[in-house]
Amino acid sequence: MASHPAFPSTPPISAGVTITSADNGAWKQIVGSPADGSGVLVGRLRAVSDDTAGVSLVAARNIGGTYYRIGCVTVPAGAGNSAGVAWKDLLADLNLGESLALAPSEGLYVMPVTNVTAAKTLWLHLEGAPL
Repeated sequence: MASHPAFPSTPPISAGVTITSADNGAWKQIVGSPADGSGVLVGRLRAVSDDTAGVSLVAARNIGGTYYRIGCVTVPAGAGNSAGVAWKDLLADLNLGESLALAPSEGLYVMPVTNVTAAKTLWLHLEGAPL
């Protein structure tokens, strides 16, 4: 009997994207699920911002070229960029804090619906695993 548990060696998925004022009103892909796989499980989606105003992002799944909106979340001003404001867990608002499964060929996108201030940035980081 093994002295420690054995886990399957599924490699993690880590994806990062930045959103700036150049992205205002445009869809930006966070992660895409490969067509030849079984999908992707999004376990955490974290946002950090140096903007001096809150920024609302609408999230969507892209399925066959069509964006299907799944919700809107606001990233507070300075989220995760100072000791006073914590980073924002986007899945808490978009999927009740649960993981989100993407089917093969499906993508997860966001679009700012309130403008990101010029010279400011939102950093999104996704942690997940292939299915």
